[in-house]
Amino acid sequence: MIASTVFWSIFEHLFLNTEMAKQALPQNITATLQRITDPFNQFLNLQQTSGYLLLAATFVALFAANSSSSEAFLHFWHSPIFFQFGNFFSMHFTVEECINDGLMTIFFTVVGLEIKRELIEGALSSRQKAMLPVVGALGGMFFPAL
Repeated sequence: MIASTVFWSIFEHLFLNTEMAKQALPQNITATLQRITDPFNQFLNLQQTSGYLLLAATFVALFAANSSSSEAFLHFWHSPIFFQFGNFFSMHFTVEECINDGLMTIFFTVVGLEIKRELIEGALSSRQKAMLPVVGALGGMFFPAL
């Protein structure tokens, strides 16, 4: 019982960061966890973090696809993933399908929301400021289709 309480308190501190979690742990454990998690929290709160992570993932994928482990890399992308809830619901995907269908949907939703925010209240809120990106986007859609 005590181990599960300590585990839950550590989990809350790391992921939920609530006052109750801070009070449930001894002071020395709280200070140690704070010292460990602060650099990660600062890194994740930077706006450039997503760019850094995308660049790192790109380099890892390029290296894996062009190295001697390319067969294993390809096998990873086609490995199956199963989601099943009882006998009434199940989904079968590959890793590639999960990323293409699931994560890319989230990505483009976030991009659309960012563009909307910029058009409404950001740097592209006036028609003159928005004209160059709009023309560039339209050219990027029409010229490859020719």
